[in-house]
Amino acid sequence: MNKEQNHKNLQKKYNNFLIYFTSTLIIIFLLIIAYRPILSEENKNENIDEIIVDEKIKWTSIGDSITDYCTFGISSKVYGDYIEEETNYDFINLGYGGSGFLAGINDEKNYLNRIKLMPRDTRVVTIFGSLNDCFLVNYPIGDINDDGLYTLYGQMNNLLKEIYKVNKYMSIGIITPTQWGISNYQKKTAYSFLVSDYIKALKEFASYNSLPILDLYSQSGLRVWEDEISEHFKEEQNIHPDALLHKIFLSPKIKNFLFYLGEGNSNNIDININLENDFVESEDNNFLNIDNVRSLKIGNMVYFGKNEWIIIEKDKDKIKLLSKNIIKTKPFNNTRDLITWKESNLRQYLNTEFYEEYFDEEEKKRIIEMELSHHNSVAYATESDIAKEYIINVKDKVTLLSYNEIYNNPIYKLFLKSKGTKKAYSEGLYIDNVAYGYYWLRDTGSFFHNAMFVDDNGEINKSGYYVDTQTIGVRPIIYIKY
Repeated sequence: MNKEQNHKNLQKKYNNFLIYFTSTLIIIFLLIIAYRPILSEENKNENIDEIIVDEKIKWTSIGDSITDYCTFGISSKVYGDYIEEETNYDFINLGYGGSGFLAGINDEKNYLNRIKLMPRDTRVVTIFGSLNDCFLVNYPIGDINDDGLYTLYGQMNNLLKEIYKVNKYMSIGIITPTQWGISNYQKKTAYSFLVSDYIKALKEFASYNSLPILDLYSQSGLRVWEDEISEHFKEEQNIHPDALLHKIFLSPKIKNFLFYLGEGNSNNIDININLENDFVESEDNNFLNIDNVRSLKIGNMVYFGKNEWIIIEKDKDKIKLLSKNIIKTKPFNNTRDLITWKESNLRQYLNTEFYEEYFDEEEKKRIIEMELSHHNSVAYATESDIAKEYIINVKDKVTLLSYNEIYNNPIYKLFLKSKGTKKAYSEGLYIDNVAYGYYWLRDTGSFFHNAMFVDDNGEINKSGYYVDTQTIGVRPIIYIKY
């Protein structure tokens, strides 16, 4: 009886153990099933991130001399170089000066003959149209279904076929040429077709073949007719932009176009010029939150204190702000004396009355006192002299731009033209060109009773004007920390 009872007890314990063990296994199994999607998603994301960071995507760019900086030694960098630095694209430069769809056909330098140089593992192709095509004789646009070699559409159709032979799944985008200072507006008897015909043909070809198109002719922002832009071209005809214009105007737009084509990954970019100086009142502009510093770019506009500002410089821990508008008129000094910025009434005003009126206590804590230099007189100095001599150092919380800052930072020149506020106009701001006004720099001019200023065209007048002039405006700058 005892043996039978003991056996039953052992059997019961064994059964309980099996139930416990099996239940535990089931629970563990269910937990694994429950967490598996999460773990897989995490691993998936890690793998995706690894691919995005490490994998280089071959992007072949076919174009003329605006793409090929080497042809004429035009620019140290072009748009593709900047995009390559900022993304995981591997830029293959198949640009060649003087070429186009038709241009260069006689010596095999046209776009169609460039395909044999394209790497077989190219995944994205951009075809940058060229106004070189507009200056040829006896090469018509033709019909959109042409497949011959002596019409624009014929060359474009053959080019597309050759690209698809390399890879029928290739991502392809068309880019219209930028505006040139010279354009083919002559009659068709002089040339084959007009610029307007050419741009229209590119758009129709892209639409017909279901290809994305980037219209840089209408949307590049390269205002070739404006002096502050035209001085960054390499010739009087304003055809070839320098490296700075490539970085500011072409690179961001083409980079976004590439991602629209479907591939690639971008790092943060600190250049995104978006000047809105055509309007005085803030409601016509898009102002960003000053506290979202990491998303801010050079050229963005922000509110800070009781003023509207443009970001003209961005460092790791601070940004430099230039007043969007000329805030008021005020003499450099109240009397026509031999004066420098250090002793001027305008400096005193900006660092006392303006500082107190425009910023609250919390905002003042963010303003960085700047150690600055300005020049006594540069009228008879060379450019190298300006960088070395005639310098007086000061410390300001609020100040003005200086000649040396602009000279050493060409990007500043893009922001020099400025309109005034209603207050400035009511005080008699001097204007020559529509509504753009004059404003002071912090440097003295030809004589100690003169101070330099920026005119309505955004040009620096180094001779300057009398320091007690009432109609020249004030456009402050400040540094603030993140």
